[in-house]
Formats: sequence, structure tokens, C-alpha cells
Amino acid sequence: VLVMGEAGVGKSCLVSRVGNLLAHQGKGYLLSGKWNQNQEIKPLSIVGSVFNKLCEVFARDASATQLENAAGEMMMSLGNQATLLLEIMPSISKIMSLSSGNAHSNICVDSAKSMRFLCCSLLKIISNNLARRIVIWLDDIQWSDSASMLLIGSLLVDTEVSKYVFFICSYRDEEIKDQVPFNSWLVSIPERALRRIHVTNLNEDAVNTLISDSLQLFPRLTRPLSLVIHRKTRGNPLFVLQLLGSLREEGYLRLDLSPCRWMWDLEKIYDLQISDTVLELLMKEMGKLSSELQCGLKIASCMGSYVKKSTLDIISSDAGFDLREVLHDVSMKGFMDDVDDHFRFCHDRIEQAAYDLMSSEERKERHVRVGLTLCTQIVSGNESDEMLFT
Repeated sequence: VLVMGEAGVGKSCLVSRVGNLLAHQGKGYLLSGKWNQNQEIKPLSIVGSVFNKLCEVFARDASATQLENAAGEMMMSLGNQATLLLEIMPSISKIMSLSSGNAHSNICVDSAKSMRFLCCSLLKIISNNLARRIVIWLDDIQWSDSASMLLIGSLLVDTEVSKYVFFICSYRDEEIKDQVPFNSWLVSIPERALRRIHVTNLNEDAVNTLISDSLQLFPRLTRPLSLVIHRKTRGNPLFVLQLLGSLREEGYLRLDLSPCRWMWDLEKIYDLQISDTVLELLMKEMGKLSSELQCGLKIASCMGSYVKKSTLDIISSDAGFDLREVLHDVSMKGFMDDVDDHFRFCHDRIEQAAYDLMSSEERKERHVRVGLTLCTQIVSGNESDEMLFT
């Protein structure tokens, strides 16, 4: 399934619902990988991380018989070439015995084709032995590297891939118009292998429903306000929600006690100069936060779309304050989600806005300081690099 649409329309929310349904029903898994804009990564590292999660899930949930059968099939199908996979998916060693020392002794006529064959075979073997639905979600694929595109293309068209495996690729259609490599890749995938879902902005009625539900008022009462907000946001859901929050913070949207209901000054909101993009509005809202909260956002944005709490504990010593508490306060402001063992940006536009709060020099300095702090911790032997970075 290809899920397309501009930033902020709800592509991730739609796919996450699929994952929640699978988990709730206990019938399968949602394994995701996400590319970030302007992030330098090794080729195949994101796809490799998805396969690494798959190996971990299988090693954890498979029975002893399933593990034994899969290991035997993998040895028959992959042989010694399986050691080539160790670098991008080290958890494969939890299923079959491999030695990293032999990884460089394998000679491949075409390493890229070998990697594609190995990944297709591995996915087929694990999924058939696990016999549960596996949904692989590849988010913001428009920013992926060419090696990953070729591998993903092979997985999508491989008729040998298990009936238990489903792929969801999401991308921003407004950002691929001039991307010849991506468009060529998209054309290369047979139409019979694809279903397309185009997620668009909300129309005026949908925005009114959203605002009516949010303010707990009849739709006829919120209609004038929703028309103004729709005009200023084009119905982009992320923009609408951020603008509502901004209007409340600025006092243009207020809760009156007599009568007890939300009130607003429509003329002032209509005349209000609002940023043309979600990014500008987010940066403006972040600029109103305290220096500590802004610092926490900046540090988190240097780590990517999410950061583990154990990692925050280490970085806190250099930052001079408790980053867990700071990012908890940030999550209360709606910029991040507090999820179990990590904090995650609610949207990559929010991550980008936090990153853009810094000048290029400040970014370099923060990256270096965070990197040195984490590397020092690893060298001292207190934490493993897998615990910190996976």
C-alpha cells in the first residue's frame, strides 16, 4: 500500500491505527523504519533496522521448534552469505550461528543483488515460520537512499515473499515532483502490486466537525470560526491543531465561565497575521517556551525522531539539568509524546522546527557535545552502543 499526501495530513496516524489494531488483536506486528530529511545515514541502515527488529521479534516469540526450523532453512538458503547481513541486522545471530569474522571473506559478483536476494529469502523464511501478520511500514521513503529503494522494490515485486507480509510505504507527494530517481523507482513497481491511498487536507465541513468536537459546541456555533481557520490553514490537520493551540495561548480563544463555554473574537482572528506554513508557526510557538524547554527540544532534535530515556540520563550531565523532566514538560505542551522508554516527536515537522531553531554553528556544537558525551560513556564500559543508539 502506498500512502501519500503532504506533511501534516495524517498519514502516520492512519498507519499507526493499523499497528494498534494488530497489537490489540494479538494477530501480528507493525515494524517501522523512517527516513529523516537532511539526515546523513549509511545505505540500507533504515531497512536494516527494520529487519533487525524482525529478527528480534522472531527470536523472542518463536517456539524452540520454529527457531530450529528457521535456522535450518536459513542455512540451506543463505549459507555463509548470511554473514553479509550481520552489519545491518546483528540480531540475525540470535536465530542462526554466524561469525562476523567471515563476513568479509565472502566474494559476491554483485553485492547489491546478493543483498536483495538474502533479504527476500530471510523475510520469507521468518514470516512463514512465525505464521503471523507482519506489516512493514517504511515512512518518508522519498528521502531514502538508492540502495534501499532497489531493495524495497525487490521486496515489493518478489512473488516468493510470504503471504503473511504486507508493506506500507508512505511519502509526501508534494516533495517528489522533481525527484527523478524516486519517480523512476515508483514507475518500476507493477501496478498490480500496489494499492494507493491519497490522504488530503480537510474540507470546510471536516474542519468544523473537528473544532466543534474540540470546543464541545454545536457545529452551527463553530461554523464562522472554522471557516476562518480553514482559510488560514487550507485544512491541514496539523496546522489546524497547532493554530487552535496558538489562539488559546494568545487569548484569542478563551473559556468563559458565564456561560461556561469557549468564546472568541472572530474579527481579531480574521485580521490576525499567521505564518504561511506549519513550520513557521511551530518555530514561533517554540520561541515562547522557556530557555530550558527550548534547549531540550534542540538536543532531542539532534538525536532524530525519538530519543531513549536512558540516553537522556547520560546527556543530562552535560546539559546541566534533567532532560527527562524537561522533555516531559515539552510533551505536556504537545510537541513530543512520552512513550514508555523514550520520547518521540509528534511529527517530523515539529522535529524539523526544533532543529531549525539552531544556527548551523550551534547544530555542529550540539552534535559534537552529545556525541562526545555518549562515546565517553561507551568507552568507560557503562553502556553498550546498542543500548544507546538502537
